Amino acid sequence: MTPNLKVLIGDDQIAKPDSPSRLNFEEDYGQLPVSFDHETDPQRVIKRANEEQYDAIVTDHDYKQDITGLDVLGAVNGLARVLVFHTGTETVQNQGFERGADYCIPKGLPPEDFYEILTGRSENFKDQGKLLSV
Repeated sequence: MTPNLKVLIGDDQIAKPDSPSRLNFEEDYGQLPVSFDHETDPQRVIKRANEEQYDAIVTDHDYKQDITGLDVLGAVNGLARVLVFHTGTETVQNQGFERGADYCIPKGLPPEDFYEILTGRSENFKDQGKLLSV
């Protein structure tokens, strides 16, 4: 299947090439018509988003560094058609929407739901103040 979307994933676990999280990600989403680029460092996510054209940018919240996914969202807002924020708490979700996220999602979405979000066609996971789960 030829990729029709180019997506940047910023996540300190998923982006590590041989990590269990990365292997699970590839198993779950590897069949989607998407070309994924991965970065573990939030500064690299910001740099790459400014240097390359992406249809969607997905960032985790907790990078275990001084900079968070909220900082990444603020820095890349407007650089992709769709901004997606991975988070598990309602408070942080609301801050994600305030920083420009189009969607705030939990990890582990079914592939078809994740794809609909990446294309910007999903109406799910757009409600501020209500963290939706799988």
